[in-house]
Amino acid sequence: FVMLGALTFILVLGITMTFFLFVKKSFRQQEAIDNAARTKAILDTVVDGIITINPQGIVDTFNASAERIFGYEAREVIGRNVNMLMPEPYHREHDGYLKLHNETGEKKVIGTGREVEARRKDGGIFPMELSVNIFEFGGQRMFVGSVRDISERKITEQKLARFTEEMEWRNSELEIARKQSEHANRMKSEFLATMSHEIRTPMNGIMGMTELLLDTNLT
Repeated sequence: FVMLGALTFILVLGITMTFFLFVKKSFRQQEAIDNAARTKAILDTVVDGIITINPQGIVDTFNASAERIFGYEAREVIGRNVNMLMPEPYHREHDGYLKLHNETGEKKVIGTGREVEARRKDGGIFPMELSVNIFEFGGQRMFVGSVRDISERKITEQKLARFTEEMEWRNSELEIARKQSEHANRMKSEFLATMSHEIRTPMNGIMGMTELLLDTNLT
């Protein structure tokens, strides 16, 4: 009976420990799921598109803003090469850049922001601001890209450039008109001065002769 009670106790203890370990594991799994869901919710509220890829250029995550910018649903992009979002020559050259970085560590875009062109699902090409950085996740190196559609900004810049060019042209015309006006005023002043001189000289003679005539008895 003592042996039977001991075995029963050990069995119950083992079952209890197994149960607690299962509960703990389940709790950790649920916590990981909750953390992943929370992270996704945060990424989906970001205005910029967030795209992560592995060292081979395969898309791992694609947030809601990226869906809006490119016109793809996440499921259409995840698991595929990120160069599907790039027009030529970026589409053709991207894998080479990535391979060069993986082999040599050379950084062309990583850690800096730059303006590039991107391609939407409908084939439309648009200007995009891109920033790429590296992070470690689960012992694996990943690349995260932050993208922003700057089409409206480019349109505004073009309008501003045209307006500036037009204002410069108008200012140039005004400057020419000002110089022409100054020249006309100068010519008018010179003309009046010349006419005044040309009229005054003979008039002095006429007035002098008139005075002589007034003082002389005419015959």
